[in-house]
Amino acid sequence: MKRVWAVALWFFGIGLVTGLWISHDFTQIIVCIVCMIMGYCLFFY
Repeated sequence: MKRVWAVALWFFGIGLVTGLWISHDFTQIIVCIVCMIMGYCLFFY
């Protein structure tokens, strides 16, 4: 179940990054990176 959440967070982060790269909102880009790191950690630990 943990891996399902990890994959969901990962794709959510990727979607946010691609959507917000155009707007260049720095705080939201940081949130995306944090989401992707959390997903990575959940998947492997």
